Amino acid sequence: MNVDLEKGTITIYGKAIKIDALVKKISTFSGQQLSGFLDSRNIKLARAMNIAALRTALNDKIKFLHSKSLSYDEFSHLEYIDSFTEYNMEKLYDELAFDDKETFEKYRYALAMIIVYNYEALELTDGEINYIKTIGKQKMESYKEYINYISVACAERENEFDGVSLDKLKTDMVKIEKEEDILANLAKYGIELSDRLTKEEYLEYIEYSLSVNGIEYDEDELSAKSLAELSTFARRNNIEMQPSMDKQMLVDYMIYYLSGCEILKTSIENFIIPDEVKPLEFKVDMESLSRFNDEDSEAVKVISYEGDEADKEKLDEILNDLNNIPTKFIDLEESPEIKAPLLPGSVTESAPYVDENDEEEEIEPAELNDAEIQSMIDAELNKNKKEEDPVKIRFNNFTKNEEYGSKRLKNLGKIPAGRIWAIVLTCVGLALIGFAIYGIVRVI
Repeated sequence: MNVDLEKGTITIYGKAIKIDALVKKISTFSGQQLSGFLDSRNIKLARAMNIAALRTALNDKIKFLHSKSLSYDEFSHLEYIDSFTEYNMEKLYDELAFDDKETFEKYRYALAMIIVYNYEALELTDGEINYIKTIGKQKMESYKEYINYISVACAERENEFDGVSLDKLKTDMVKIEKEEDILANLAKYGIELSDRLTKEEYLEYIEYSLSVNGIEYDEDELSAKSLAELSTFARRNNIEMQPSMDKQMLVDYMIYYLSGCEILKTSIENFIIPDEVKPLEFKVDMESLSRFNDEDSEAVKVISYEGDEADKEKLDEILNDLNNIPTKFIDLEESPEIKAPLLPGSVTESAPYVDENDEEEEIEPAELNDAEIQSMIDAELNKNKKEEDPVKIRFNNFTKNEEYGSKRLKNLGKIPAGRIWAIVLTCVGLALIGFAIYGIVRVI
């Protein structure tokens, strides 16, 4: 088997086939198919290969992150993406691309490309590559199911845990994960630890540290000490471990614990990541994040990478869409149809006033004084003249609310004041005329 990168071909049994065609074929395999194929050949991918494929799939998502995309802490963790375990990378994928079909396809393609380019390290033969070409399609699982199959098909390289070197984890894990995440990362492999050590666990760690540092000790005397006494002893001997562990102590204890575990390993030491599926190298502008971190600030660019000018127009469009959202506040003067909020205790349209017996209270009009009566008479007599400040009938607690008060009061409120008094005076006049006519008839 021979790979010609310039021509983009791979030669199998003397016949050249396009690398891209083979990669696309493998990328259509379900997780169960690909995992089953590798397992049948006793091939274990390096877990770091899977991490690289996951990260590459997120390239476009990371390019267009802005200050509102993630929390400040999440961006600070992103600075250490080179030290992300498979657990960390899956969490990031879930955050940025969960159920995103296009990103899922990019992930499968990147993984297939890494597998093909590392056929020698994986010890794939011409026959096995040729067999891959004949495998039929199966129904594709969800991303979560797929990644579970691939994770099972992976193993650790020497001195690694979850795809990252222990040396990197010792310095960077505390900057990436919370304590509960560290414990969850271990639980992924069936390792159940707590952030608080028992006396037996603490004693074992102290004895290990003393041995590594070449310090002699009396085993029986040490075993007789209480947990508090062991804590004092550890501090006096510069052993940076306490029964109740902080995050750095938890990482140190994890590395110590893993040194005594049997970890499934792969024979792969180094592998190639083709240029076509290289993970994005980028920087996070933490200074801008610290200045634009509150809810009222605008979304700004925080990710920089080589060639980012080519994506400036698209990023600007995203930022403009975010920053030009209409304000949620409405100017009541510009929108007169919007009613001002009612004060506490006032009557609302949806809740008419009722008395304690659940009966609507009938409100009687207030008594009118002589000045008001005269004013209304004048208004009727001068109705053809323009009134600059008409006098209104005052009713106790009367409002324009159609749901408020009795029907009688509402009907009364709809009749103009002048018309009321005109009707009254007309009726009185007619009555007087009637009495006069009646008297004349009696005399006759």
